Amino acid sequence: MNILYGYGEYKSPYWAKLYNTVFDRMDVLGFKFVGPQAPEGGRQAEPWPDELPEDSLNVPTYHHNRQTPAIASRQLDFVFASESIANRVKVKALYNVEEWGASDHCRIMFTWQFDEDTK
Repeated sequence: MNILYGYGEYKSPYWAKLYNTVFDRMDVLGFKFVGPQAPEGGRQAEPWPDELPEDSLNVPTYHHNRQTPAIASRQLDFVFASESIANRVKVKALYNVEEWGASDHCRIMFTWQFDEDTK
């Protein structure tokens, strides 16, 4: 789903509304967006993408053919979890150059924190 999360309304209300429908639909289906998001989910883009508001928590997970993993700036990868486990799922983008891999999308790691009732 090559979409953006938190796309700035000031940039394009059309695209912001279109992108938000995906996250709204997942929510209605009972799936919560769990990451990756800064700070635990990884570093933020530098330089900052023009289309994201200053308070965005997005982390870079994709680089285009004129970029390298080191200067990736867009988050196009998202993890959703059912409401029953969403608060126990931790997500991190593996965006460092040595972790990235061969794809233009970085690897995403998620862990599930078990409690006594789920073992």
